[in-house]
Amino acid sequence: MPLVSVVLPIYNAEKYLHLTLDSVISQTYLDIEVICINDGSTDNTQAILEDFKKRDDRIRIINRENKGLVYSLNQGISISKGKYIARMDADDICLPKRFEMQVKFLESNPSVGLVGTSYMYIDENDNQLSKRIVPRSLSIIRSMLLFGSPICHPSVMFNKSIVGEHLLYDENYDSCEDLELWFRLNDKGIEIRNLSDVLIKYRILPTSISSRKMAQQKERTNFLKNQYIGISSHDLEHICGSKTRNRFLWTLKNLKNIGCFSGFVGVSFSILYAFKHKKNIRC
Repeated sequence: MPLVSVVLPIYNAEKYLHLTLDSVISQTYLDIEVICINDGSTDNTQAILEDFKKRDDRIRIINRENKGLVYSLNQGISISKGKYIARMDADDICLPKRFEMQVKFLESNPSVGLVGTSYMYIDENDNQLSKRIVPRSLSIIRSMLLFGSPICHPSVMFNKSIVGEHLLYDENYDSCEDLELWFRLNDKGIEIRNLSDVLIKYRILPTSISSRKMAQQKERTNFLKNQYIGISSHDLEHICGSKTRNRFLWTLKNLKNIGCFSGFVGVSFSILYAFKHKKNIRC
């Protein structure tokens, strides 16, 4: 079986870390290494990691000063030994067959650079909130990049031999490093896919993101769209004016909510066409 390197950045995660690690080491797929990057935690994280390492020698621990999520991700990727690299966050939970199903998919589809999964939102008390079924088709995933991330970041598994030198995250996008990577991989023609199976529980916390960080995230996301696609929120505003733009976005929102991905693709390409030919369009 090919080795899977699980990259797990950790910062002050004592409340949920034991649940996360239990879900990782209890996977049905056994050939894994778990790279735990303790990013300068000031709580009981290190003690929890040491306790788990005594129980399972597949766990590797890196302790150092705080340098942030993107640095931790890149460090973990750089020292990984596996054919495949799985992402994981320190407060989320893997379902037992996650790695098994992702490895099976990647082994059967050797041209695919990464595969994500559908997911279940949970709250701080492990209550299930809602299920998110992600698109599987490459064309739909690509078109949905225009409007947000169609991939659940902590669910992804990379094929290191396909993604290669493009795998490291860009530290200039520390609030949307995942979306930047998806754009970059797509720009290089690397296949991105999803499994429809719900294989991860994605925890939503009240302190997950501040309003200031949300504004920063929006600004950088718009920059990414402009850089990789040539379209931004400002450009959308000028395609046909705000009324038509809002009608587009309302339609897209409702298509996403009901899971009508084929319709979503059609509207996506309509917007791209409109942007390309905006000088010739009158509304």
